[in-house]
Amino acid sequence: MPSRSTKPSGTRRQRRPPPREITFFLDNDTSACAVFDALQQKGLSVTRLRNHFPPDTPDHEWLPFVGRKGWILVSRNKWMRYNPREVTLIRKHKVRGFFLTGSKPLRGDQMASILVRALDRIFKFLQDHSGPFVVNIRSDSSLHEWEGI
Repeated sequence: MPSRSTKPSGTRRQRRPPPREITFFLDNDTSACAVFDALQQKGLSVTRLRNHFPPDTPDHEWLPFVGRKGWILVSRNKWMRYNPREVTLIRKHKVRGFFLTGSKPLRGDQMASILVRALDRIFKFLQDHSGPFVVNIRSDSSLHEWEGI
């Protein structure tokens, strides 16, 4: 006799709980109120670059800080992964970065929606990978690890 599922029909898969002690760090490209608020509403710890550095601080100055803290970088700066100095810092300080990508500029509410839809995948990725890494989050909320790190 085939085994039957004990899961009641019509129920949805439960959301994966966030890893403990994780803080999302939003750089200037993603620090819109909508992104910050959406992550906080999910019960996540979130901080912004401007809470720790002047807004015009170059990436190479704050990347080591994020890595040392063990925070999760969320950025829209797709060029960071092509900058040799910043790639070296990502590697050296074991930065774990998720980058919202797309061909068109995204508003804060769009970034927030994409990020929230990707949270289960992000948590799974974080459980399976210690860093350093750079992962693209596409507009459909799929994740794609950049192999150059």
